[in-house]
Amino acid sequence: MDQLKANCDSCGAPCKGLICEHCGRPTIHLANAADENRALDEYHQLIQKQKPEEQRNWLESGFIPDNKEVLIEAGIYCLPFLQNISLYDAASSRLEAIILKLKLMPGSQQTRQAVEDFQVKLLDYKSAKRRDNLWGIGCSLLILAAMVAVGWWLIWDAGLTVGVPLIIVMVVGVIYLVMRK
Repeated sequence: MDQLKANCDSCGAPCKGLICEHCGRPTIHLANAADENRALDEYHQLIQKQKPEEQRNWLESGFIPDNKEVLIEAGIYCLPFLQNISLYDAASSRLEAIILKLKLMPGSQQTRQAVEDFQVKLLDYKSAKRRDNLWGIGCSLLILAAMVAVGWWLIWDAGLTVGVPLIIVMVVGVIYLVMRK
């Protein structure tokens, strides 16, 4: 293992370990699988301490090992991040990069099985995300249709003087609920 550098080559922050605590990149050249394994463990300990915005950045641009076994372990570490809605896109990008890197390596049963398992997990999460998006769109359209129906009824039965203010109150109420989170 090389001597630790004073500052990170990627971001210039002071270095304390194998992985930069600021950007998630390796601070030294990792020469073998043991070094990569230690760096991956350090990377995942550090990413757990980050805020979601930083976790997203780390997942998108952080350390990805070169060794086959350590790369498979990195994919396994990535799977729980797919369940977090705010990290899903970054985690799926990282897992896709890991899958691509594994596909480019000399084929073995272990590599092929890992690629297949990761692709199945990725497809499961993508289809769940797509389903959730469709439910959200459907519910939004249903609410919009109900608002239009109530608005139509208020304007034609109660008249413009009562209907328009009530429609405005409904729209403001929906906007408040959507923006509140």
